Amino acid sequence: MKKIGMSIVAFAFAMTIPFSSAEASGNGIWDFVGAGGLWYNSSYGFYNTWAHNSWGGDFMIKTGSDTPNAKYKLWESDPGSNNDDYVGAVFLAPGDEYPFRNINRFVDGSNNQAEFYVTANNGGEITFYD
Repeated sequence: MKKIGMSIVAFAFAMTIPFSSAEASGNGIWDFVGAGGLWYNSSYGFYNTWAHNSWGGDFMIKTGSDTPNAKYKLWESDPGSNNDDYVGAVFLAPGDEYPFRNINRFVDGSNNQAEFYVTANNGGEITFYD
């Protein structure tokens, strides 16, 4: 009877641990690296975020709960004109998240990091995880 009671307590405790799709390879936990709005870039005619750093591996973006359904493109920022690298695109609804996998090839520069930003045809909020 004591074993059954302990099993129930252990199960109840395990159910209090939050489950999330926010897991990365490496240490198994996504690290928050920043959040911000998509602002209108009149030079290019689309919305974009500021760049956020990544050590490589996987990189995830998550849309805000009020961010519209849209196609979001991930880019890696490099110095100079027209030197940014296209990483990929994904269609996301409000509150959706998407991990871009195996992005090591974009790690560069003296800081050995990739600098990622998002573009879209609309405003909204994006959260970044590495």
